Amino acid sequence: RFKLINDTLGHSAGDRFLTQVAKRIQAQVRPCDTVGRLGGDEFAVLVDNLGDESALLAMAERLQQVLAKPYALDGTEVTSSASIGITFSSVGYETPGDVLRDADIAMYRAKAAGRARTALFDASLRAQLASQVNLERDLRRALEQQQLSLAFQPIYDLGSGRVDSFEALVRWQHPERGAVPPSTFIPLAEESALIGQLTEWVLRHACAQ
Repeated sequence: RFKLINDTLGHSAGDRFLTQVAKRIQAQVRPCDTVGRLGGDEFAVLVDNLGDESALLAMAERLQQVLAKPYALDGTEVTSSASIGITFSSVGYETPGDVLRDADIAMYRAKAAGRARTALFDASLRAQLASQVNLERDLRRALEQQQLSLAFQPIYDLGSGRVDSFEALVRWQHPERGAVPPSTFIPLAEESALIGQLTEWVLRHACAQ
């Protein structure tokens, strides 16, 4: 919602929104915990010796509840939600950057699951992310190396029973993975900003055929 607030109410309203978010987070943690803004609308909380996993999940649930309450900005009531990713020092990190990386991976897993979700990091998520990064790279190559094709599905007029038009459906035959389903690569294109190139490719080739 941060971008929407900036675009509709202005950057000063966006700054006040972030200030309110920070205050709500700070109110839910202990004096020994550390709250910091990473950039944009992302915050990090370093929790010191809270206890077991259930205690941390309980804190995350409290944060979800307070962050979901309306925000008053220039006479406008705005609602928002949070995606929370959690990792633990018991994983055995060597640098703070490693901690933030895995918390970020868990956060994106939470975001993919829907609004106001919390996710815990596990090693399989890192492998999934690596696979997604590789697939995004391959999709870029597919656009350049003509690995994509179109399938035309007829649309019938129910009154006459005749073909009225065609729907162009994009297909991807990966040289190693085989057929990659659209349900996999279309969302990937949307997330990685390749959707514009993919749409242009479909329009150009559909018109040519």
